[in-house]
Amino acid sequence: MAVSSGTIRWAQSILDRFVPKFRQYQVLSDTLCKSEEYQEVEKLYTAIKKKIEDYQKDAQKNFESFVKEECTDKLQLKLLKYKDENQDSLIVNFHPNLVRLLKEVKYFKQYELTVPDESLKIYNKTDHYREHVWTLDEIVFMYNRIQRELHKVERPLILSQIIKMDQDLEPGINSLTWENDISAFLKSSKTKVDKVYKTMLTMKHNLESITERLKSKRVIIYERNKTKTIRYEELQQAIDTQY
Repeated sequence: MAVSSGTIRWAQSILDRFVPKFRQYQVLSDTLCKSEEYQEVEKLYTAIKKKIEDYQKDAQKNFESFVKEECTDKLQLKLLKYKDENQDSLIVNFHPNLVRLLKEVKYFKQYELTVPDESLKIYNKTDHYREHVWTLDEIVFMYNRIQRELHKVERPLILSQIIKMDQDLEPGINSLTWENDISAFLKSSKTKVDKVYKTMLTMKHNLESITERLKSKRVIIYERNKTKTIRYEELQQAIDTQY
């Protein structure tokens, strides 16, 4: 369970057990309710009940502050960012605070707790964010593998595709945020990255196939005699015999 919703739910569960039990004593008899012992117990009950309710209210206020101060501005972050200063790998820039908010609101609604309006606006787009993050994760996985596995001598062979791929990804790194409509960007960039990725895999597969074929064709043309020098005619005859 998430922290804020769990705290509020825990406090409510105590009240749900605590309050009805005490009310049972209130209806037993007027004599009991007027006794000095009962009055002391009632004061203690009232004080404990108020502390639990205040604890709930504080948890609610803390969550509202968290949403206002640490979440809403995270929607203005760029979709992607470089993992480090080398700029050779990307990560999806969906802030952990937004993940926490979506999880919190899920439990707020599940336990019928009061959901802050600001967080509800973000939560209503949960499916929207989830689909976009999944697509970006796929794009980032392919892009990072290209950067990691494409050899420097292979890169010039598909340089034009790589340039188009980088151009398509540029808006996600420098301008587009989670508040924008990014459907067109996702479709275009995924197509470009997927094309380069599949080309790279094909190149790798072809290289492996060629290597295996060459290995299967490896034969000994001439067994060298260590006691004497081989003559040119003998070597040529051995080659002619093999081929």
